[in-house]
Amino acid sequence: MSRLTGLDRATASFGMVAGGASGIVAISRELGADERLVAVMQYLRVLVIVVLTPLVAGFAGGGDGRAAGAGGPSGTWLEGLAMLALCLGAGAALARVTRLPAGSLLGPLLVAAGLSLGGVQIVAPVPAAVLQVAYVAIGLSVGLRFTVASLRHAARILPATLAMVAALILVTAGLGLLLVPLAHVGALDAYLATTPDGLYAVLAAASTSDVDATFVLSVQVLRLFAMLLAAPLLARWLAGRERAAPT
Repeated sequence: MSRLTGLDRATASFGMVAGGASGIVAISRELGADERLVAVMQYLRVLVIVVLTPLVAGFAGGGDGRAAGAGGPSGTWLEGLAMLALCLGAGAALARVTRLPAGSLLGPLLVAAGLSLGGVQIVAPVPAAVLQVAYVAIGLSVGLRFTVASLRHAARILPATLAMVAALILVTAGLGLLLVPLAHVGALDAYLATTPDGLYAVLAAASTSDVDATFVLSVQVLRLFAMLLAAPLLARWLAGRERAAPT
């Protein structure tokens, strides 16, 4: 992507990270990328997948959704606020102690994941109103930085972005085919589990198709964690290559 469009390596790489669009956009500026162009590339991929996933699921044949539901945390909005405050506080402390890159996101993320995996009974979902405010804040923080020049730049890279998104989807579909014999699942299960983002569209398609929605959700969440945790390492590696490159 960098060679095709002339974008710097960090912006091109974060724009092509396969998943965690809102999280990647939120931390991309901190990691040295242009968050405006990262947002364009990330959400263009999400849009393509959201449109494509129901078509693929319908073509492959739907069913009654034999595993339509996947368990999740439950609790009141007050418990959700308390859990959010706990994860933010403990996550911030963890990030300071470990010098975690993009610690404002990854610290609370790791704490929440640890509590959930540990089966802590007080785990509760973040209230929907808080989530909406957070998404609006991310959108405003990126959108208000757009200029006429940056919009023109985004338009220029649009064909290359679409081509790279198509290639990415084909590659992940190929990985899905490899997953069929390894995980003993159907082709549609593997395809939905390995799509690069579009989590809500994927789960909607899984809930109305004859696939194992729990398997799909598990692989998608694993991919999301891998992408968000790998992003700071990718930034450090790119920065090292930039410093080592001859001038």
